[in-house]
Amino acid sequence: MSNPYWTIWWLTIGAANVVQALLLGPVGLAVFFVSHIAGDGVVYVSLSYLSSRSSRFLGTRGYKVLLTVTGAIMCALGVSFVLFALEPSNWAI
Repeated sequence: MSNPYWTIWWLTIGAANVVQALLLGPVGLAVFFVSHIAGDGVVYVSLSYLSSRSSRFLGTRGYKVLLTVTGAIMCALGVSFVLFALEPSNWAI
């Protein structure tokens, strides 16, 4: 299983970004790649840092409640995606 929006993003916006980068030649593509990876790194490091700090801010019990609530929301979202996919009226003919 994977995130279907990752593929959709790369087939649309990502591909357009790569084409624009290629207009600048190999250097443009390299700059796009490095900046894209660096951007991902900034987001992941920031989220990791905030996650580690939130347990101190919320306390152990509050942090567990937050993780439980957000985990339940993610599970409900996943179930809703499956139910939507199983609905015959949503199938392309």
